[in-house]
Amino acid sequence: MYKKVAVSLLSGLLVFSSSASALVFAARNEQKDENYALIQKHDNNMLEKSVSQSDLVGKKKLAMQAARAAFSKKNQEKYVPGELIVKYKNNTVSTKVRTKHSLKSLKKLKAIDAEVVKVQTGTSMDSQMEKLEADPSVEYVQPNYLYKPSALPNDPSFNQLWGLHNTGQKIADSIGATDMDIDYPEAMQEFHKLANPSQTVVAVIDTGVDINHPDLQGDIWTNPGEIANNGKDDDGNGYVDDVHGWDFLHHDNSVFDAADGDEHGTHVAGTIAASSNNGLGVTGIAPNVKIMPLKFIGPDGGSTADAISAIDYAAKMGVKISNNSWGGSDYDQALKDAIERSNMLFVTAAGNDGKNIDYYPDYPASFTSPNIISVAAIDNTGKLANFSNYGTRGVDIAAPGVSILSTVPKKLEAGVSAQINNSANQYKAIVNGFGFENMTSTDGPEAFKKALDYLGVTAASKILLVQDDESDDGYPNFLKKYEELLKQAGVSTYKEVTVSTDNSGPDLGILSSYDTVIWFSGYAMGNQYPTLTNNDLTSLDQFLKKGQKSLILSGEDLLYQNEDSSFVTNTLSLHITGEGAARTAVGVPGTIYDGAKYPLGYAPYTDYFTSNNTNLAKINLIFPAETNYNDAYEYFDGTSMATPHVTGVAALLAGKYPSFDAEQLKKILLASGDNLSSLNTKISGGKKLNAYKALTYFRPTVGQVTERSNSVTGTAEPGATVTIKIGGRQYTAVADRDGHFTVAIPVQKAGTILSVSAGYTGDVVSVKVVDVTVPAVTITNTVSNLSKEVIGKTEAGATITVVIGSASYKAVANSARSFKVFIPVQKAGTKLTVTAKDAAGHVSSVKTITVVDKIPPASIKVKSVSNLSKTVSGLTEKSASITVVAGSKKYYGKADSYGNFKVGISVQKAGAKLTVTAKDAASNARSVPVTVTDKRPPAAPKLKTVVKSTTKNLSGTAESGSMIVVKVGHKTVGTTKTDSHGKFKVKIKAQKKKTVLTVTATDKAKNVSKTTKIKVK
Repeated sequence: MYKKVAVSLLSGLLVFSSSASALVFAARNEQKDENYALIQKHDNNMLEKSVSQSDLVGKKKLAMQAARAAFSKKNQEKYVPGELIVKYKNNTVSTKVRTKHSLKSLKKLKAIDAEVVKVQTGTSMDSQMEKLEADPSVEYVQPNYLYKPSALPNDPSFNQLWGLHNTGQKIADSIGATDMDIDYPEAMQEFHKLANPSQTVVAVIDTGVDINHPDLQGDIWTNPGEIANNGKDDDGNGYVDDVHGWDFLHHDNSVFDAADGDEHGTHVAGTIAASSNNGLGVTGIAPNVKIMPLKFIGPDGGSTADAISAIDYAAKMGVKISNNSWGGSDYDQALKDAIERSNMLFVTAAGNDGKNIDYYPDYPASFTSPNIISVAAIDNTGKLANFSNYGTRGVDIAAPGVSILSTVPKKLEAGVSAQINNSANQYKAIVNGFGFENMTSTDGPEAFKKALDYLGVTAASKILLVQDDESDDGYPNFLKKYEELLKQAGVSTYKEVTVSTDNSGPDLGILSSYDTVIWFSGYAMGNQYPTLTNNDLTSLDQFLKKGQKSLILSGEDLLYQNEDSSFVTNTLSLHITGEGAARTAVGVPGTIYDGAKYPLGYAPYTDYFTSNNTNLAKINLIFPAETNYNDAYEYFDGTSMATPHVTGVAALLAGKYPSFDAEQLKKILLASGDNLSSLNTKISGGKKLNAYKALTYFRPTVGQVTERSNSVTGTAEPGATVTIKIGGRQYTAVADRDGHFTVAIPVQKAGTILSVSAGYTGDVVSVKVVDVTVPAVTITNTVSNLSKEVIGKTEAGATITVVIGSASYKAVANSARSFKVFIPVQKAGTKLTVTAKDAAGHVSSVKTITVVDKIPPASIKVKSVSNLSKTVSGLTEKSASITVVAGSKKYYGKADSYGNFKVGISVQKAGAKLTVTAKDAASNARSVPVTVTDKRPPAAPKLKTVVKSTTKNLSGTAESGSMIVVKVGHKTVGTTKTDSHGKFKVKIKAQKKKTVLTVTATDKAKNVSKTTKIKVK
């Protein structure tokens, strides 16, 4: 005997309950709290906005955005096998190096004076690099890295997948916490480095999967042993034509039944494997996955037997991983046995009841089977979703499970409103699967008035307005909205009753006093218990059957958990077929809404129904069937949505480690997660899923290794053997119980490459020995106001920077550690700073240089010094010290602030040699010679001759070498030159008596003596 459970395929965990020996599974989300979070803050005027605005709060109608592909900041890095780049030192003959190491030149890199070489086949790259590094002719060697652009997927809604890549984007009114995701882009960079990842088949044991969805059709498993549609069991597994899986509910090979909805399984499959970079919709986590749809759940649930059959099928077909977003509270040994017997990694949802399953178990999540992983849900801020089950023993890990966008089937036609007219019992009713508050400000009053007119409501009618939308989560009610609707319909007299959360409404005694009851539920759909209680159903049923009564039921999920009640199926003659997100409702011909078209606002739990008796109940509004998959993407909440995130990452791991079993995969997934404080007391380990860390789990973390290190430290899997390879040698140690390791190694020179692996040897970390020595700088030249370079010594290869004011000048030290930095000539006293930065980024201490003065005073201008002078004066550099050297004597002075100087000396002989020196403050000196000039006139000539009128020669004495000039008036009458003794004789013409002659002597310096006068006798 089966116990029926209400169905809600919009989101959430698939739950089951049992009676006697049978189990029935059903899909629903008990709490749906997170979906309500999408609509908090919406007031009564919410629907006065256009339908497109409802997308802003997470409505299913996804407006596809333009494709985007942005290069990530990190380029995928590989290197060309067998190739190295070698940089030779100056003056090295490359052919000698190549010959020595058996290398082949492939390409010259002239720009950097290097070359690409081919390593001899069979030679270890590590050992070859080590040999080249040790070669004194080689400056450096490195792999020939291969760079590729690493793009985010171009699927237009990738930016809505916060669980994969959380940039802090706003999803359904919730602003995310940056990087609160599974590190999908980083994981993809890592995954795409794999040369040949294994294809992994994942069984989605669930409702059906729409294998024709454009974002899934290329990722569906095909049975290689089956020939399609030949009516035979070609592979002998007991199932005929099981080409893409099997439907254990209907016992056929159709893994998708549109009439059943099959949204849940399709949504799960999309999170795991939706095609990436196809320009459509969303991106699945695992590009190496093929989905095997195994349907065992329908609108009314699924049985344990069918669940076990699906598990056994998957195991028989060699599936290693299955996704199981369903469960319930009853222990089921047979199910447990099937799960354990399968040996597959069985990823299952923890459940959506907000309870601690350590004390209130939920199965299969609470089974202790070693191959089970149970998954809780977190939101985009890292908090445990308020609907998510938890338990430090029963739940293993958390993953994104709130507002998860993924694939769904295109929609079938669905009835969402009905008009009931039971003429036999004389009652009428209008039942909406949504609320009038979900309609626009124009459409709502129109539709409401048509409903009242259909019911025959007049101004005289006695009307009771039942406000049953009180929410235990504090969401707003819509009482004012319905008051306004009544007012716009011309109704001014009515009574109001407010129903407290989870309580029964007015009883039959109250209801019977009224002609029409308008009962609305608003956001009460999220309350713990059904909106309409059993008492409510009985009262409403009896109220209508009194005759001449009418009823309006308005609100999404208003009939939740009462779908199979007599009130719904008989009194209202309706069959609830499911629920889903609202879209545009279209009026059905021949009904009160004939010709209407009502775009609805956000209403994620709109009830879908059909008529059990079209003579009594007519569907008057429908959601038309969708003709394409453009809108076949929806946001769902639930641990069901968290589960496929874990499944997808497990599939990535299986692609990397195809030999790993379920327990090995589980161990990596749980150990590699990110610690979240919000989960510390909620789930075992307190971690959320991290795809990148899972893929790099066996990659040890290694501390810095310097040229002084004699050991390598780091962390790895506890108990793992850590191996370090340096060239052809290797060194090992075992990680302790905390995962720490220390491996002793010989001290290595900077730049040496170490290969570190731990446990599984497929993951190797290359570590470069770093230089930790801070370079020292020595300046070997004196930098003066004549210098054009700074010369010195530092670490080879270090970059030298000389800073002068705001300008900087650089050079690189050569292999001999020498450097020369060219600079403009600077003024004396200028401050220069010099630093050296080596290849490891270490910067020397700052060396400050003051430019010294090496320029002597520009000039010395000395005024003429004669044999009459008692000073030496002139002009030179201001404040310079002046020294005058005259023979053995020195005379001192100092230039003033203008450069003028005057130094006292003793009178010097004409022709004496003086040296005048000016010395500046830096002791730079400039000297000039000075010859003392003759400024002293010779003595007047002395005549020995008595001049008569007959005298024709005059004789006498004067300064030796002087010129004797005899004049009569202004006329020269005779000249001669004295001999070395000063004697002279000058010829003249005879002069008349009494003529006056003047005689002068002019020395070599042109000094003229006083005149000697003589009168002719």
